Amino acid sequence: MKRLRREVRVRALLLAMPLMRVLPASIGAALGWLAWYLVPRQRRLARAHLAIAFPEKPAAERDRIGRESFANLGRSAFETARGDASRVQLAPEDEALLLSAHAGGRGVVVATGHIGAWELFARRIAATGIPCGTVAKEAHDQRLTQLLKDAREKAGVKVFWRGAPLSAREILRFLKSGGLLGILIDQDTKVAGHFVPLLALTAAATRAIEEAVRENPTDWVWMHPRWSTQQPEIAREK
Repeated sequence: MKRLRREVRVRALLLAMPLMRVLPASIGAALGWLAWYLVPRQRRLARAHLAIAFPEKPAAERDRIGRESFANLGRSAFETARGDASRVQLAPEDEALLLSAHAGGRGVVVATGHIGAWELFARRIAATGIPCGTVAKEAHDQRLTQLLKDAREKAGVKVFWRGAPLSAREILRFLKSGGLLGILIDQDTKVAGHFVPLLALTAAATRAIEEAVRENPTDWVWMHPRWSTQQPEIAREK
């Protein structure tokens, strides 16, 4: 039954892609808002994580943040399907910093999180002319993996699949050639990692990401179970 549900979801997404490329992003936001009410498991996860991060806020306020984060995810999905990165704003000083780092002839690593339209952010950086790459996990379905790969590489973002044979060697070669590598470090990847404080619990992320999330909490993906792995579990994997 689980495999059947996954197949239905994949086929529905593939069929919807042409519409997502032409319909306004507000439709995606409306669907995301609706998902808050129709997908109870993800709603429960979001509520639990918001309670951890913002215990001082009333439950009604946390629910508002959760609903808006679902809407933002739906909006971002439609914007990503359209592939227009021109609307992503990159501060002049940030762009100058990236170009300066790349001009030094060394590889650049950009650590960020699943905040806002993160897929379009990578494409916006690639539009500066810097060779860009990202480390990603393959989707559960090969058709979705290929869809992501094609969309990213069409925009100039090379994909390094986590766990693929020789991927570490390819990444090092890419960085030595002066490439910019983007890594999203705010999720539980079920692999050995280093723990640092994040939103009242421990996770592989940085203080800068926490500050961005606290400033714009509706831009984050609250339904991801990013705090399910704890330090003793990581220690056993090492």
